Amino acid sequence: MLPVRPTTSALEPKRRGGRLFLVWLIGCLVIIGAEFVRRGLRGTPFPTGLLTFTEFLAWLVVIALTLYGFAVAIRWLMRALFWRVGRRLFLSYLLIGMMPFFLFAILLLTIGYMIAGVMSHAALRGERQASLGQMESAALEYGLTGKKPADALPTLEIYDTDANSGAKLPDWLKETTFSGMAWRDGEPLLVASRQFPRTAERPRTVVFVQPIDKTWIDQLHERAGMIIRVGRESDTGRKNKVNMKVEGSNVDFNADDGDMEDLIVHSIGRKIIWGDLTSLNDWKSGGSDDEHQLFTLIINPVSSLFQFYFGAGSDQYVRILFNVITSLSVMLLFIYMMAALFAAVLIYSITRAVNRIEKGTKAVERGDF
Repeated sequence: MLPVRPTTSALEPKRRGGRLFLVWLIGCLVIIGAEFVRRGLRGTPFPTGLLTFTEFLAWLVVIALTLYGFAVAIRWLMRALFWRVGRRLFLSYLLIGMMPFFLFAILLLTIGYMIAGVMSHAALRGERQASLGQMESAALEYGLTGKKPADALPTLEIYDTDANSGAKLPDWLKETTFSGMAWRDGEPLLVASRQFPRTAERPRTVVFVQPIDKTWIDQLHERAGMIIRVGRESDTGRKNKVNMKVEGSNVDFNADDGDMEDLIVHSIGRKIIWGDLTSLNDWKSGGSDDEHQLFTLIINPVSSLFQFYFGAGSDQYVRILFNVITSLSVMLLFIYMMAALFAAVLIYSITRAVNRIEKGTKAVERGDF
């Protein structure tokens, strides 16, 4: 039987639509009112269990009616726009033929971006480990010669138990060799401790401490092309700072050295933006401080990422890789276009045949042979 376009009366919504919309609106008002009441009762001994249960029921009603409204709207759209055979075939072609192509492209882009983000995360940790390795070598040289490294950053701190600076060290650093990161007064540090045993005396300890501050961040950008911003935990967000939530904690990014929001906006789509969350040791006790974690925002150009992993000849490698991917993409796109053209011809042929059958049926009904 040929499809018949529904009459106007069949498309009219039922009268209960107004009542359902009123119930949906009441549910939204209940949710908003419950939030205001909960804020007013915060800090008071009044129980809020009944209020939470009422809000939960209101959310259920609102979600159910919203889904019902979407279903009714989609049904009306299907009946109003795609009641003919040709239009239904064209819609099926879009959903089955073209939509998977775009969804698969989005999936590939997402996978590639996540892989690049993980590689940027590993590159940052590799840079930190390289800095710690340089500090360990510098501490050994300082212990033997007493000379500060020539390429040391201005903010590098040197502590020696044989000098007055050793009194500022916590007890655990005076008696151990350590290489890692620590948390001191809200500031992340790279710490390298080196012990020099002595007969009949306490071992001598030399500690190099490099704060992860603007100086260290700038030299990382000059050397590796990677831009990072270090977040510090706080109770509430402050003005003139970028604030975000990380695992339930407020993290402030100091934007005094530039407009961080503009940096992120101009990097979207051009650079890899990723995050790194690291647990640090406490400066005073030396124990792991899981309550204070360092969140680092990584903004890394793709060229710097390839140069970090593939060395100075990465440009040629990237060019070859880009040419191969482009060639495969063009070839697959051409094959897909041929298949799409063939499907369009089939849709046109089927639609034309159905229209001829419909005209013949109407002619038979009229008795026009």
